[in-house]
Amino acid sequence: MFQAECAEAFARSWVVRGFAPSTVRGYTTLPARVLGRFDCPVWAVEAEDVDEMFHALVVAGLAAGTRRQYLRMLRDFHGFVAQRYGAQVRSLFGVTVGGGGLDRFNRVRHAGDDAAVGPPPGRELLQGFFSFVRSQVEVASDYRAAARDYTMLRTPYLSGCG
Repeated sequence: MFQAECAEAFARSWVVRGFAPSTVRGYTTLPARVLGRFDCPVWAVEAEDVDEMFHALVVAGLAAGTRRQYLRMLRDFHGFVAQRYGAQVRSLFGVTVGGGGLDRFNRVRHAGDDAAVGPPPGRELLQGFFSFVRSQVEVASDYRAAARDYTMLRTPYLSGCG
């Protein structure tokens, strides 16, 4: 199937651009989960299809971050197909790769998750966290990067920010 070939090329594009293997794995498995929610190829997805998918994700209880990830993946893959394979889709299927049902009404803004936010972590929990991070600096393969990350985590805490 042509869409499957496009999905493979999409995943390869992440390898070529030098992304970490864990990111590449996400970009090989998530498109299949997202596209599996539609009865049509990505270039035929309508706004109503996207709305139905999003509603189903909400009803299924998926976290806000996961729902955003699904929509972002759909947007990324649709854009990839439109730019790289738009002419082929037009010649093979007689359709122009348009907006893909992705309009301003089905964009999700990250103003905060819809989950309840609890109290901030206590002093003991934070001390345990910083102890763990510091222990990882000592065994890291890139000491300078690990030390930098520890410093960037610790500085706002010590300065009273947040």
